[in-house]
Amino acid sequence: MMKYLFSNLKAKTLFLFLIIGNISFAQSRIQKIDQLLDSLYLQQKFNGNILIAEKGEIIYNRSYGIANEATKEKLNQQSIFELASCSKQFTAMGIVILKEKGKLDLNDKISKYIPELSMYGEISIKNLLHHTGGLPDYMPMMDTIWDKSKIATNNDIINIFSKYKPKVLFEPNTKHEYSNTGYALLATIIERASGLTYADFLKKNIFKPLKMKKSFVYNRRLSPKQIKNYAFGYLFIKSQNKYILPDEYEKTKMVYWLD
Repeated sequence: MMKYLFSNLKAKTLFLFLIIGNISFAQSRIQKIDQLLDSLYLQQKFNGNILIAEKGEIIYNRSYGIANEATKEKLNQQSIFELASCSKQFTAMGIVILKEKGKLDLNDKISKYIPELSMYGEISIKNLLHHTGGLPDYMPMMDTIWDKSKIATNNDIINIFSKYKPKVLFEPNTKHEYSNTGYALLATIIERASGLTYADFLKKNIFKPLKMKKSFVYNRRLSPKQIKNYAFGYLFIKSQNKYILPDEYEKTKMVYWLD
C-alpha cells in the first residue's frame, strides 16, 4: 500500500510539474506575442484585432488602436471590419452553392449570364474563380474614363467593358493573374442566376445558416448608414504622420467611386 501511495504521489507531482511547465511555456509565448504587437503598434505599423487559436482553443485575443479616428472610438472584440478582398471567398462560396443547387455549371461561359460580354466567349465561370480568365483589371482602366463624381456599380463595370472591349491580357487557362474584375463579374453572375441581390443571397445562403449575425454586405459610400461599432479602414501616411481614409489620399481615392 505504501509503495502504491508513493508511486501515485510521484505521478501526481510529475503531472503537476508538467501543467506548470505548459502554463509557463504558454505565458512565455503570449509575452512574446504581446511584445511584438506592442512594438508594431507603438511604431504605428499595426492597428487592428488579433485572435490566435491553437487546436480549437483561443490562446490570444486582443485589440489595438482606433476604430474611428474622428470620434477616437477604440477597437474592441465586437468591432465590425471591412473585409475588402477577403470578401472574394464568400463570392466563391456563393458560386459553389449555386452550382450545388443546379443553377449554374462552373464550365458555363460567362456570356450565358452576362451577354453584354459575349466578346469574351471563351472565359468560363471556373476561369473567374481561379483567376485564369485574362480580363484586365477594371480599376486602372476606369480611372482614366470614369466620371469620378459618381460611384461605379458592377453594372457600370460591365457597361464599360461592353463599350470599350479591352483586350484580354492572356488567353483563358494559359496563365494565372489575380483579378478584381473576375470577382466583380462573379457577383453579378450570382445575382442573375439566383434572382436575388448579392447581399440578400449571401445573407440567406451563408450568413444566416452559419449564424454569422454580424456579417453583411455593405456599400459604405454608395448607401451609407449608421452601423454601431464600425471599424473604418485607414491608411497610415508617414509623410503626414497620421491615419487617413483611402478616400482622402490621391493614390487610393479610387475607392470612393468603386465601392
